[in-house]
Amino acid sequence: MKSMWFRFLSAAMLAFLLCALAPVTPAAEEGNSSASQPWDGVSTASGFHSGDGSFGNPFIISTPAEFNYFATYVTRNGVTANRYFLLSNDLDFGGHAISPAGNKSSKFSGVFDGRGHTISNFTMSSSTPDAFVGLFANINGSQAAVKNFTVSDASISGTVNLYMGVVAGYLTNGTISGVTVADSVSVSLTGADAQGSIGGVAGRVYGTVDFVVSAASVTVGGSANTIFAGGMTGVTGNGNGLIRNSVYQGNLIVSGSKVIAGGISGIVGAGNGDGNVESCINTGKLSAAYTCGGIVGNINTVGNSIKGCTNLSTTLEGAAGRTGGVVGTLSKATTLSENTSVVTEQLPLCGSEMADSITEDMLAQMTEITAEDGAAVLAALEAAIADHAKAEAEIVYEEEDENPADTGSETTTEQPETTATPTDTAAPSTSQGTDPGSETADPEPEEGCSSAIGLGLWALPAVISAVAVLARKRNDDK
Repeated sequence: MKSMWFRFLSAAMLAFLLCALAPVTPAAEEGNSSASQPWDGVSTASGFHSGDGSFGNPFIISTPAEFNYFATYVTRNGVTANRYFLLSNDLDFGGHAISPAGNKSSKFSGVFDGRGHTISNFTMSSSTPDAFVGLFANINGSQAAVKNFTVSDASISGTVNLYMGVVAGYLTNGTISGVTVADSVSVSLTGADAQGSIGGVAGRVYGTVDFVVSAASVTVGGSANTIFAGGMTGVTGNGNGLIRNSVYQGNLIVSGSKVIAGGISGIVGAGNGDGNVESCINTGKLSAAYTCGGIVGNINTVGNSIKGCTNLSTTLEGAAGRTGGVVGTLSKATTLSENTSVVTEQLPLCGSEMADSITEDMLAQMTEITAEDGAAVLAALEAAIADHAKAEAEIVYEEEDENPADTGSETTTEQPETTATPTDTAAPSTSQGTDPGSETADPEPEEGCSSAIGLGLWALPAVISAVAVLARKRNDDK
């Protein structure tokens, strides 16, 4: 009998210890598995899964129906500034059509953190002229951030004048970072009425794209209108546009006599100012009937910067004189620094059609790189992207400051600023947590980089610079 009781008590103690030592799910994501059920194409949740939108208690999105509620909430001008929205599951939309979160005048100004999850299996299309088309229609806010998720098995298409990208139609202000667009994603702008800007990440970038990898297929065809197409974006500019530390590795196929295509950006320099592309790599295949550049199709304004970029693709097709490994055409003088590309008899560093203001010193900043050296540059960037993802995964959403700072200041460029809900369309109410319409400021997340990412980012420019110097030396020795 004593032996039996001893065994019983031992088993009970062991069970107690196992329960006590078991890892605890963070409160913000409590009660959610890693994947939700596929969406039925109809249902919309009555609110977020949980949370009040503060940094310490963010709104949690755990199902496709809750994301559908979120998209409607943004479109109806629900308050997003100073609000945090987190994914707690992978979202499978079951192959159904979905709508963007927001529109041209209804912007997203908060923080959307995918927490490493995947958004998949959806379609999106538009035939509305001048629309902003993407998972987020219009990202616009000085502290706006959309980050840390993968998009797969998706198709986005349009037939008229559109600003179209997988993640955002228009990045007016703010940041897209840590996002991966898989090769099972396509974005296309086709038809006789097609025009505008299209990209594998965003239609236009007037904010910052950082640590993003896109393998999306980008297709343009059937139009004689001006279209800007890029592996990352169609246009980078407006004085604040910046794409850095990013890779395009998909297929960009465009036709039309006025389509300007680039592996990273179709053109740089638009809107009210210049744009910048730094430490980016193209490995994708590009085919165009007109202008085609491995990094940038065309430099459109004075004052842009293309720095430390590398093209490793030899499959670039475009019109004679308007095709180059780094830049297709140089319509304006710009700042070029340590850019490299593989070179073939059919692929020069830069197209021969360029402005008279282009100097030999500018052209000297584009040099040939070997496949071996290019692989080293790519490996360094991939390591930096992986380190960034690790650092982001370590962020814990919890209250840390009793005197939160106001981080919701927003800027308006081409779109009107709207924060109040229209009187004829009330924002949907939430049945859980605090009413999303109430406005309170919340503390900034402490997103300090780990020593690993700090070292990786510090070393990346040095690697690119060393390879560029070596490339120039090899060219001089020839």
